[in-house]
Amino acid sequence: MKQTVRGSLTNRTPPEVMSMSFAYRFFRCCAILPVVWHLGVVPSVGDWRGITHSLQETWRQPINEIYLPFYTWHLPHAYSEDSRDEYLEFPIVGLGWGKGRRDAGDNWHSLYAMLFSDSYGKPEPIAGYAWIPRWGLGDSARFGLGWTFFITARANYNYLPLPAALPLASVENDHLALQVAYVPGWEDFGNVLFFWLKFPFGD
Repeated sequence: MKQTVRGSLTNRTPPEVMSMSFAYRFFRCCAILPVVWHLGVVPSVGDWRGITHSLQETWRQPINEIYLPFYTWHLPHAYSEDSRDEYLEFPIVGLGWGKGRRDAGDNWHSLYAMLFSDSYGKPEPIAGYAWIPRWGLGDSARFGLGWTFFITARANYNYLPLPAALPLASVENDHLALQVAYVPGWEDFGNVLFFWLKFPFGD
C-alpha cells in the first residue's frame, strides 16, 4: 500500500502553468453558459428557490454523517506507472462531517465538508451538497447514482476557491455507505476515482 508520495515532482508541470491551463479551460466553459441558459438547462429562479428550500430542510434534519476518505485511484489509462507512483493514493489524514436527509422518493440529500490529503500530499478542504436517487437491492441495501456540487481549494492552485460538480455513486445500507466520485480529465490530469465511507447516525 502506498502511504507516502514517492519519486520527485520536480519534473511535473509547474503549478503556475497548471493554473493557467485550468483557467483557460474554466473560462472556455463559462463562455457557453449564455447558450446553456437559453436552452433552459440552467435552473430557473423557481428552481433555485427549490434548491434553497432543499438545503434548508437538509440542514434542519437530525441525521448527522461522518465521512472517512480512504482511496484515490488514478486511472491507469490516463497515467503511466511512474506517474502514478508519484501521487498519494491513500489519504493519510482525512475526515468529514455532514447533515443528511431522505426525501419522499427515498432520494438522499447531504450537506457536507471534508478535509483530506490531495494527490500531492497537501491538505484539500471541500464543502458541498450531494443528491443521490436510490434503488433498493433487497433488505436495507440500496444503490444510488447522483451528483455533488461543491467548492474546493488546492495548494497547486494557490488555494483559490474552485466550484465544481461531479457524478457520484453509492452502495449503502442504513448504517454504512461506500461512495465514489469520478473526476473527469485527460492524460495526466483528472481521470480519478475518489472513494470514502459514510456513517450516518442520529436518525
